[in-house]
Amino acid sequence: MEKTNFKGKLTKNKALLGLVAIIFLAVFFLGASHKTVIINADNQVIEVQTVSSEPEKILEEQEIEIGEYDRIEAPSEDNIRSGEEIRVHRGREIRVIDGGQEAIRYTTWNTLEDILEELEIELNSKDRVNFDLEETIEEEDKIEITRVREGNREETVELSYSTEVKYVEDLDPGEERVVQEGQSGEMIETYIDTYENGEKVSEKLQGHEVIETPENEIIEKGEVNHFTTADGSRVEYSRKITMEATAYTAGYESTGKRPGDPGYGVTRSGTRVRPGVVAVDPNVIPLGTKLYVESLDGTRSYGYSTAEDTGGAIKGNRIDLYFENLSAAQRYGRRDVRVYVID
Repeated sequence: MEKTNFKGKLTKNKALLGLVAIIFLAVFFLGASHKTVIINADNQVIEVQTVSSEPEKILEEQEIEIGEYDRIEAPSEDNIRSGEEIRVHRGREIRVIDGGQEAIRYTTWNTLEDILEELEIELNSKDRVNFDLEETIEEEDKIEITRVREGNREETVELSYSTEVKYVEDLDPGEERVVQEGQSGEMIETYIDTYENGEKVSEKLQGHEVIETPENEIIEKGEVNHFTTADGSRVEYSRKITMEATAYTAGYESTGKRPGDPGYGVTRSGTRVRPGVVAVDPNVIPLGTKLYVESLDGTRSYGYSTAEDTGGAIKGNRIDLYFENLSAAQRYGRRDVRVYVID
């Protein structure tokens, strides 16, 4: 009888079992790493089988090209799991005017806020945009950014001095002397200037500070004839006359002329009648003389006037004051006045 080689058979069986185990493990791990991934690109959704975990490699396997301005959206950059989705967002052109400079940019987002973030465009608190941050920007839209900047500015302003006149008795009328020279002052004004896209659009005075106070010029003058008007003004005059005053209008009751008649409303000097025109005797007050007519009965003074007219009844120390309507002239009547010649 032949002898059986049990030792050789045992070794051979062990080798066979090891090979089966290796094949089993290889199939197991290969099956475990194989996955189904969803790709959403170019308006198409497809399912693909892959063993890759990186989105770019998976897209490359499917010959899906990614451009310079495209964006890949995936749950993970290097560990895509079965059932997960990879989205490809294609870059699109968009017109952006930033601070007056227009350029074509590319974006994969839709709302203004996301677009600005992607393009790394920062807005200051005062900048303006022609869309709200939440608005969707369409391809035909144009994003306009107005850059607003404020700056402080200081400006030096000269403060003019005033002239103070003092009348004294130790100088002859008309003679004067300077007691104190006037000196201008200085003030600093602070402005806030607003610029839009580099151009100044407004300025606002923020405040001011007087650096040097002006000093008034003081002049002494010899006492001259003067009177004080109702508003407190001091007026010099060459002479004064007490006169009898009446009132007239341009109408028929005063001049015998009606609208349309030659010379209606025209003074002896050739000017048009108006409040402030008075009629005088040229032998007493020459035509063209500047006057101030002061009331003596406590009523309102006629005030500053000019001798431009004459009248048949206006002789000697008489004066006729022009009024625009007949009722006002009739109410004035006849009264004494003081007439100052201020030429």
